[in-house]
Amino acid sequence: MTTISHEQLKYNRELHSNRPDFGSKGGAGHQSLVVLLKRYQELGLIHSVLDYGTGKGLFPKKLATHLPGLSVTGYDPAVDEFASRPSSPSDLLTCLDVLEHVDRQSVVSVLSDIQSLTSKLVYLQIDIQPAVKRLSSGCNAHIMLAPPDWWLSQISLFFPYLGSFPIYHESGIQQKVGIVASSSSKSASLVWSFLMKLQQSPMTIVGGYLGASKVKKE
Repeated sequence: MTTISHEQLKYNRELHSNRPDFGSKGGAGHQSLVVLLKRYQELGLIHSVLDYGTGKGLFPKKLATHLPGLSVTGYDPAVDEFASRPSSPSDLLTCLDVLEHVDRQSVVSVLSDIQSLTSKLVYLQIDIQPAVKRLSSGCNAHIMLAPPDWWLSQISLFFPYLGSFPIYHESGIQQKVGIVASSSSKSASLVWSFLMKLQQSPMTIVGGYLGASKVKKE
């Protein structure tokens, strides 16, 4: 199972090496997610979290700081510190702004890998707009752009219990799609609970590609 091509692995390693800001947002805008996880931890529903495609690992480090009793790990094959794939699944797998960086031919393999590393829930945040950054090949860093419905159809093959919500840019255009899902009927009610609570604190994106476009228009 190939989750990342040798070429894409090379390009992502270059970006991480040459651009300190690449993969460094660390779940930016997700303070509400930290608060939500604290509540689920207190209820005994979530004991472990894996941040898949963690980049420089700032999101799991943030969780470890705010939720010291939670088992938190990060995985990213393009970053040496996090290149070791976990050997067992976590209750919750987060995958924040990662899938748009995956080769089209690797999407199914990546989703299968994510399923195997998730015991209860997965939270996917996927950008549906171009990136500001470019690879050394000249291609846009977001090599896999697709509408929300396409992503939902692919994810439902592995996680039949799912729901989604739009995440908007400050300009009013949809920037990302957030998806909460599970492959287990036992966790289906947790999907809806998690989804509703996330939507109670909506996130707004600023800057980026749409921000640059807005400035140009003005």
